[in-house]
Amino acid sequence: MDPLSIAASCLTLITAVGNSTRCITNFVVSCRDARQDLTATSHELSDLDMTLHILKDDTEASGPNHLPEDLRQRICDIMGNCYSVLVELEALLKKYDGAGLDRAARWALSGRKDAEKIRSSIEAHKGALGLVVEATTLQVKFNG
Repeated sequence: MDPLSIAASCLTLITAVGNSTRCITNFVVSCRDARQDLTATSHELSDLDMTLHILKDDTEASGPNHLPEDLRQRICDIMGNCYSVLVELEALLKKYDGAGLDRAARWALSGRKDAEKIRSSIEAHKGALGLVVEATTLQVKFNG
């Protein structure tokens, strides 16, 4: 896995983060009861976006042997898993989208809990990618 593939994966994930953020905004506009529940998820997405931009910049600026192959593969695995979580988030929001007086009740009964699990997963992926950013910084200092 070369650094350009990591940068391309970052771009793909940055786009997915933007789409998920828009989905949250649109959902909250139509289901105000979910606002408080999804605010933390929006913050996690914002932090993830920033981390991805830093990682993308670092990998684009580095040479082809900047990171060990096993670390490059782990980075791509983390990003692939994170992408799946974002797809899951969008599916959850679509599940509760639409008209109906029972939407708020359904959200309160199970949507809120599912959204918290997804938020927690996004936070974990963000943390893992944050550690990757720190590792790449150390690698540059050590090799540079």
